[in-house]
Amino acid sequence: MNIEEAALDSEGAVMNIKEAALYNEGAFMNIEEAALDSEGAVMTIEEAALYNEGAFMNIEEAALDSEGAVMNIKKAALYDEGAFMNIEEAALDSEGAVMTIEEAALYNEGAFMNIEEAALDSEGAVMTIEEAALYNEGAFMNIEEAALDSEGAVMNIEEAALDSEGAVMNIKETMDSEGAVLNIKEALWIVKNLLWIVKNPLWIVKELL
Repeated sequence: MNIEEAALDSEGAVMNIKEAALYNEGAFMNIEEAALDSEGAVMTIEEAALYNEGAFMNIEEAALDSEGAVMNIKKAALYDEGAFMNIEEAALDSEGAVMTIEEAALYNEGAFMNIEEAALDSEGAVMTIEEAALYNEGAFMNIEEAALDSEGAVMNIEEAALDSEGAVMNIKETMDSEGAVLNIKEALWIVKNLLWIVKNPLWIVKELL
């Protein structure tokens, strides 16, 4: 038989390798449809992602708080003093107070600042995140305009990436692991595809089978 078409269950019977991926109490299940919970029961792989006190939950809908209660993974991202909060809306400041994640990004001397508007320089002064990106000898510079080369000179961030020899080159032409010049767009394409593969493991299994 074709290796893609045949597999043996625990009783020695022949079945499709996809159907026999998970075998529980004599039931054959498609690898995309079946997973085992902590009790050995069969359920869909999405529903069995989180199993709490016998309840099956969709991976997008369920997370565990510090008390073991089940809540939405987006709402349970931050749990403070029993209050559940949306991950986009809540963050904790240094005093444990709750505020929006954008407002609490930088907390300096009791002042809350928008993440797009505030950053701290080396002296603790507050400035815009674009102006304070690089702080050299007291000069504030726009994040798009300033970077430091290996000699401490200031140059455009697009022009000043460092290769392994300390030479200055365009950030779009930075190094790969072998020292060859790699276009940053190509590198990002590789990362993007690797992330897609990580997020879609079942597709890989399906293709391999």
